[in-house]
Amino acid sequence: MSIKDSRIELTRREALKLFGASVALLQASCLERTGEEILPAVHTLATPPGTPTTFATSMVVDGYATGLLALAHTGRPTKIEGNPAHPASLGATSAQHQASILDLYDPHRLSAPQVAKLPATWNRFRSEVERGFAGDLWLLLPPDGSPAIAAQLARVRQRFPTAKVVHHARLDRSEAYRGAALAFGTPLELQLALDRAAVVVALDADVLAGMPGSLRWSHDFAKRRRTVEPGEQPVRLFVAEPALTPTGSMADRRLAIRAGDVVALIVTLADALAQRGVASVEVPAALREQAKARAGDPRWLEVVVAALLRHPRASAIVVGDRQPAAVHALAYRLTLSLGNLGTTSTFTQPALLAPLGDATLEELAAAIHGRQVGAVIALETDPVFDASADLALATLWRRVPLSATLAQHANATTSASRWALPCSHYLESWGDARALDGTRSLIQPLIQPLYDSRSRLQLLAMLAGDPAPDDRALVRAGFMDDAAWHAALAEGLVAGTAAPPVNVQARGGGELVTALATALGQPRAALELDLATSLAVGDGRFANNPWLQELPHPLTKQTWGNAALLSAATARSLGVTDGQVLAITRGNAKVEVPALIAIGHADDCITVELGYGHDAEGAPVSRTIGGNAAPLARKGLIVGGVGVHKTERHVELARTQVDFRRHHRETAFQLTLADYHARPEQLEHLRGPLPTLLAEPRRPDNVLQWAMTIDTTICTGCSSCMIACQAENNVPVVGAEGVRRGREMHWIRIDTYVEDAVHGPEVVHQPMLCQHCENAPCEYVCPTFATTHSPDGLNEMTYNRCIGTRFCSNNCPYKVRRFNWFAYDKPATIASLQHNPEVTVRARGVMEKCTYCVQRIRAAEIRGRIDGRPIAPGEVMTACQQACPTNAIQFGALQHADTDMARWRSLPRAYDTLHELGTRPRTVYLAKVLDPEGGG
Repeated sequence: MSIKDSRIELTRREALKLFGASVALLQASCLERTGEEILPAVHTLATPPGTPTTFATSMVVDGYATGLLALAHTGRPTKIEGNPAHPASLGATSAQHQASILDLYDPHRLSAPQVAKLPATWNRFRSEVERGFAGDLWLLLPPDGSPAIAAQLARVRQRFPTAKVVHHARLDRSEAYRGAALAFGTPLELQLALDRAAVVVALDADVLAGMPGSLRWSHDFAKRRRTVEPGEQPVRLFVAEPALTPTGSMADRRLAIRAGDVVALIVTLADALAQRGVASVEVPAALREQAKARAGDPRWLEVVVAALLRHPRASAIVVGDRQPAAVHALAYRLTLSLGNLGTTSTFTQPALLAPLGDATLEELAAAIHGRQVGAVIALETDPVFDASADLALATLWRRVPLSATLAQHANATTSASRWALPCSHYLESWGDARALDGTRSLIQPLIQPLYDSRSRLQLLAMLAGDPAPDDRALVRAGFMDDAAWHAALAEGLVAGTAAPPVNVQARGGGELVTALATALGQPRAALELDLATSLAVGDGRFANNPWLQELPHPLTKQTWGNAALLSAATARSLGVTDGQVLAITRGNAKVEVPALIAIGHADDCITVELGYGHDAEGAPVSRTIGGNAAPLARKGLIVGGVGVHKTERHVELARTQVDFRRHHRETAFQLTLADYHARPEQLEHLRGPLPTLLAEPRRPDNVLQWAMTIDTTICTGCSSCMIACQAENNVPVVGAEGVRRGREMHWIRIDTYVEDAVHGPEVVHQPMLCQHCENAPCEYVCPTFATTHSPDGLNEMTYNRCIGTRFCSNNCPYKVRRFNWFAYDKPATIASLQHNPEVTVRARGVMEKCTYCVQRIRAAEIRGRIDGRPIAPGEVMTACQQACPTNAIQFGALQHADTDMARWRSLPRAYDTLHELGTRPRTVYLAKVLDPEGGG
């Protein structure tokens, strides 16, 4: 066999030799680790050849650091995990953290500097800066707490004394800090200890999934939530919000309310508490009456007040970041009045450099109008995309003589800039940052930059005058000795740097009452637009990531785009149906998005997620996906005075689930705490073996038997497990059309069941994966024995036996098997470098499914044989289990009786899904338990 063309003929052996040499050359160049010293997250460097190495690093989102562990195979990062030693992570990750590994290998990243869309060099850009400019220098950065960034900004200001800095984000947290200043006289950060809370009240706040501290908060919340066995009292959660969120789906009682009416709700709540002796601020009677008319269901307030009074010093009140400062201030005053300070809540100095901001976009626009701006540089922020249309920033940006944007992908601001500068990925660069609690976290690279890129820290140093800035040296300068530096690198953080609690004293209430009156006095629009940040693509920075585009929304299950969420009543009043495109306008700004009738949505308002609607060339994944609603906003994300008009267009939404009812099937269960205490054995008929003609499965006594237990009481539906599985097991994406055809490839999905109830929608999130049945219906219909049972209880797939009959999928009652219709993966692209080398990349025409991460099981078995020991309890963790913030997924061996996985299976609320079929699944679920009446 030979490879021929008109010029050369190679034997198979020679071709393989050349291929091997080319791979080695590639690895020795761009794929080798950085030349600087980096330290793995272990205490020894003695790693056997071929063994993956783990390094501690951090990822910054919205200005706050989360500690991560990055896994590298021969110098090639392939997987992200949470850092158990980091206070913001505790070993868990979000979907965005997991998917960030794909951004590293994105073939659509900016690869080299461009000036006027033509190739250029960094030296040319530096020379242009050094030549000077007539006017002030303006820098636009995202919120940041990095000490190294602060040092470089100080140097830039020394060189350019009139320089202005705008810390820009579409959803910033400035209102929360202004609220603290209103309540206490200074901007402060609220720190929560939800593991000490008996009652949590979330007001337009996605506490468990959509806020900077959500990873830690959901972990702590779950510790108190899962103690729901007979005789125990879990934490109770009350939520008021316009659109159903993961936090709302966990609520014992939920109130659907417009975001603009939350101010009325909290004023009414404060008044009800004051009547019972809990005074926070004296609200005038006229203001109280005005608020009651907009506060929603009074029964919800009564139950919340009773719960707060029943648990003094053990409650937490959390307000969402888009709420005005007055709402935050009143919530902080209630926190003090209820005695929560020092137990569930503390205040610290903010981790961000400028919590209240320096300059603003409005000031920048005015300065450009006045011809006072000589240069404007945006560093990892996209203001042209998400600024208010009132500013006309795209037009103004082009008037500045020297404009530049540092970004990983082409975006609206790079298109409007003279210079487009490629930004390094966090796995390619050195840096530092602060976690929400102030802990200094280190960012260390695992790989040399794949492109001619620079980090934000390097660009600021270049502006400060460094011709070739060394970002490692800039970070290292903050450490006194090598020992401290090495310890920080190994752990990923600087121990003992969390901000200490601040003693607070409430200010006089006059200014707060004035602010509340102003907020309540705003005209109440007939139809309100509430803008929200996407849990998938954020504010748009992750929009070019196909994993996140194909990640189903936790509640609507929409992929590949956003929609206008509205209630059934509002849809009827507008005369619209699912998929009908709506034109939403305010002044000259307009966005067109399809309507989606959402369960549990508040009336007379529409929710649209931000981060979609990009139109920049060079970012093909995100281009034309969804609509950009950000220009409709003025300053905040609660927009009144919008017009909504039906168009004649309809689109088919790419959703992975459209029916959320159980139809009386025994699939997922939700119980009230009182009913569960009264009848703890009501699910007993859904456990244990059933009569069968099949022979009893034989399992060797000396082989560990693997199984999984999932607690739906603490599953928030955040979907981190789905992306973790995708990264671990080389699961491809299929695109919007593939999703519409029902061909999504996720090995684990989250089925969501929603039933209407008097106290709000009852929601159960049920992670559904291969159940690894003892009597597997898929096994005895396969004509080629491609799917078989292993001695340790796994339902295995032998890919090279599969001929694609799909009989196994037809016979699977859980519908968890996936057929690879096309060769979705393109091995020739740089994106394939993310693939886990320990998992086969499946070919077209092959059936695939969850394997319980068998590669991790076999690796543990090999380690055990080498060490001459059995596998220890908890030694094997599946990817979904490791990523889960609430520890809802537990995996292990049935013989390890002293583990959560084994203990949970004996609880009264344990059940098998579709138990009546007799499949005897190895995956067992725990029914969800809520306490809506407070009778537990």
